[in-house]
Amino acid sequence: MHDNISFIEALAHQMRGATIMFFLILCVLTFGKRKQNRMMRVLFISFVCMAVGLLKDSIFLFGSMADNSLVNAVVELLDLSVMLVVVNFFLEAVKPESTGKPFVWISPVLVLAFIPVYSIIGKAWIVTTAYILAYSVTVAKFIFIINSALRHRQFLGEHYSYSDNSDVRWVVVSCIAYSIMVFAYSVFFKETTWLSEVLYCTSTIVVCSYMILSALGHKIIICTAEEDTTAPECSSEASLTESFGDSMEDRSAVDPSPNNLQYITSLIEPKLKQSMETDKLYLNPQLSLNLVATEIGSNTKYLSIYLNRRLGCTFNNYINRFRVEEACSILRNMTDAERLNMTQVAQMSGFNSVSSFNRYFRSVKGGTPKDYYKNCKQ
Repeated sequence: MHDNISFIEALAHQMRGATIMFFLILCVLTFGKRKQNRMMRVLFISFVCMAVGLLKDSIFLFGSMADNSLVNAVVELLDLSVMLVVVNFFLEAVKPESTGKPFVWISPVLVLAFIPVYSIIGKAWIVTTAYILAYSVTVAKFIFIINSALRHRQFLGEHYSYSDNSDVRWVVVSCIAYSIMVFAYSVFFKETTWLSEVLYCTSTIVVCSYMILSALGHKIIICTAEEDTTAPECSSEASLTESFGDSMEDRSAVDPSPNNLQYITSLIEPKLKQSMETDKLYLNPQLSLNLVATEIGSNTKYLSIYLNRRLGCTFNNYINRFRVEEACSILRNMTDAERLNMTQVAQMSGFNSVSSFNRYFRSVKGGTPKDYYKNCKQ
């Protein structure tokens, strides 16, 4: 039994050291990328804070510090502020440029302000108040983050024909995993044990590894669902008016109600049908709602109304159905002698990744592209 306890204790020290080194490496890795965008900057700050948060716990190696109420209070308040900084990263990932507003950073600074207050007054209720404040803000931001992620996903479906590297599902997964890790550690491991240290360090490495790998490949879409433009090829109403003879002001004056759906359909349907069936715009893997609207001489508002109310689908589903049918045509005409791999079929159909190709093909046809090819041959 004694040997078993010694092993867990040694493992806990090793995992703590490995986790500190892990975050120091992440700090170096994200330092050079922090100027790419605000998301990477906040991620760098988060990793620095987490590294410092782990290093500060080294003070407990001195036995006399473990029973010092002031030291324990300072450590807990620092951990709370680190948690709030990491939550701001999730916020920035789903709502770009949101952390550029000073009030977003008030909560971690306010929690740090409890440290001098506690050092003067020395009452336990001060730390309790800080906990209530920090967790209340965290829960509120988590709700906002998940809601923003859902709206972001809807925006992608309505404005883009692809979602690879721009979907924020990974942010929600990371956010939930991080919240479970933090809350579980606070509730179940209130009295820290060597085993709890091992579990906490391991889960921290796993969650943060997923965060950094996802963040490095993430493509930021700045425009929000309320905007009638799409990044990076945003076009203004003025530029559309200059490009086409129809007055955008006259069109926007028409109430886009079901009574006027026939009017919108008459503007959109013929040109959209030609652009898809004849020009095959869907073969462009970077196709967006704005590009299609520009091609057919309309605007994104009318095109969205036509797709949503007339056809009952999003722009993403509309385009990818054409791509799936194109892939089916390729698979049907493919011979064994000139057989293509699925990556080539996906590229020739307009998909920008095999994963998207397989996902949409399965949703439309009810099976994989390989199964479809085999059935065609049989």
